[in-house]
Order: sequence, then C-alpha cells, then structure tokens
Amino acid sequence: MISVETSKFRLIWCSKEMKEQEWIRFLFGDLIEEEIFPDIIPPPKAFDIYIVNSNKTSLRTLYDALRNTIGEIRPIGLVHLSDEWFGGGYDVYRNFDFVVRTHHACVFDRNQGILVIPLGWPNGAVADYYPKRASERGNRWCFVGNLIATRHEMAKYFLPWTPNCCHLFNPKKEMGPRLSKQDFDMILRDSTFCPAPMGNVMAETWRFYEALKAGSIPILERRLTIDYYRNLLGNHPIPTFRSWRLAMKFARASVDDGEALDGLQSKILRWWENYERDLVDRVRSFLVHGARGGYRANLSVWRFPTGVSSRIWQVLELTRHHSPMAIVRRVFISSKAPKRLLKRLLT
Repeated sequence: MISVETSKFRLIWCSKEMKEQEWIRFLFGDLIEEEIFPDIIPPPKAFDIYIVNSNKTSLRTLYDALRNTIGEIRPIGLVHLSDEWFGGGYDVYRNFDFVVRTHHACVFDRNQGILVIPLGWPNGAVADYYPKRASERGNRWCFVGNLIATRHEMAKYFLPWTPNCCHLFNPKKEMGPRLSKQDFDMILRDSTFCPAPMGNVMAETWRFYEALKAGSIPILERRLTIDYYRNLLGNHPIPTFRSWRLAMKFARASVDDGEALDGLQSKILRWWENYERDLVDRVRSFLVHGARGGYRANLSVWRFPTGVSSRIWQVLELTRHHSPMAIVRRVFISSKAPKRLLKRLLT
C-alpha cells in the first residue's frame, strides 16, 4: 500500500441497502473513519463522501439536498453506483472534489477527477482460497438467472453440454424459484466454466466477479464496437468471444486437456488477485489526491450533454453493449409486438 498522510473519510450511504457495500469497504480500506445511513441526506462536512445508488436516489435529488452548502465545504467526494442505464445528470459531478463510479463508458475517462471502478463482487461473496481444480469439478458449466438479451443464445449453445447446472427463473412469469446465495456459491465452486452474458442493458454483471471468487472460469462477450471488459480492466486472460457459438466451441475443446485447463484457471486467479491489489492502491491514491484538491480544477469545468443530446448518447452507448439479436428483442419487447411474430423472428 502507498504511504500517505491524510484525514480519513466519512461515508454517507444515501440508501441503506446497497449490494456494493462490502466492495466499497474493501477498496477504501482504512481510509474510512465512519459510516452513516441517514434517513435524510445531511449537509456536508469536510472529508465526507456521499454514496448514491441511481436506482434509489438520483444525482439531482442529491444536488438539491446539498446545493446551499456544498460549495462552502471542502473536500467532498461522490461515489455513484447502479448507473447501468446511463441516466445522465452528470453535470452534478463538477460540484465535488472527486468522483468514483461503476459502469464504464469512455466519456468518463476524459476527466481525471472521475475514476471508474469495476462493479465488483456483491455483499456476501466469499472467496474460495483453496478452489477445486477446474478439471476436477462436477459441472462443465453453470448459469443461474433469467433469460434476457444474449442469454438466449448462451443457453441455446450451452444447454446440450452436460453435466451442467443451469437454473433459470423469471419472477414476472412465475418461472422457477430463486436460489439462495449459498446454493449459488456452491454451484460456482463445482463448475469449470461460468458463462457471464450481459445483464439488462450492459455487458458487466456481478456474475463475472462471483465466478472469480469461486475459482470458476468466466466466459465473456465482446461486441464489434466495444470490448467492455478490456476497456474497463485492461489486458486480462479471461476467455472472451464475439458469439456464444464460438465460446461453446472453445469450452468443449478446453476440457480435453486437463493440465492446460487448470493452467488457465490458475492464470486467471493470479491475474485477479494482482488486479484487486493494484485497484486498492489506485483507489486509495485517487481519494487522497482528490481530497488534496488535485482534481478540483478538472471537475469544475466538466460538462456533459443535456436534454435530447444526452438521450441520444445514452441510446448509442447502450446499443454498443447489445448483439444484433439482443437489439431486436429489446425493440420488439418495448413495442409490445405480438408474441407470435416475436417468437417467429427469434427462433
């Protein structure tokens, strides 16, 4: 860890239930002096960091609560979570001394005062420090979740490959029960591969990081115009493919050589261990430099499109995360197309 002299931070969780709590605590480490979970957003004190979940508290709501005092107190930081839909309102960022956020887009890399971090593992994810070898696991692959976006193609190509553990559910259609976190972790620990298709609208999901924790080999997607995880994480050894057909071909071939398969597993686990350690150092350095005013000038001139321009950027950015077939699904579902026509187009 780097050596610094600085005051510690008070974390203000603007929502009481956030799945990222343990991840943020892991990254911020001993720079945390106190955490509070107020019912009403409090006025700032020096070295406060406000943590906002876009699904529960908008950036505008936060700014309205702080507008009369935020310019008088320094330093003040922001952690912006759950912005997978790229909801906009990012002009609020310039009122803070530093901003940490999840969900990557290249536009955020243009300002030194904004640090994009991985989504990371959710609360309750327990590392398997002595993972079973990939070649000795009972399931060739596993998937637990609902079928949205490109998950249809993943299931189409992977389901015939056994033994596997594929548990599908859809609460809206009363299709199957959810598994407990404990059951899901047990499945991951006994699965060689864990396909990690995109989530609702973005490539990144918690499933990828949970697989890493359990020693299961994730399989990722990339698109013609975006390799999301490489943009976010840099060079990594995770198997990544343009189609689930190619991913399936790779996975089947990999299990024929147990030694090479275990070597890939070890390489990935070593990479992730090093990445986590480096990320902690990078986050710590960013917070300290930001608290000293190192990014204040950069953020004060931060501008982001508003209105129609912001919506156009949002649509274009999210479209890059989708395969052509996933786009078709989203368009037809949004337009409430007749089920018979939808089924004909997608089968």
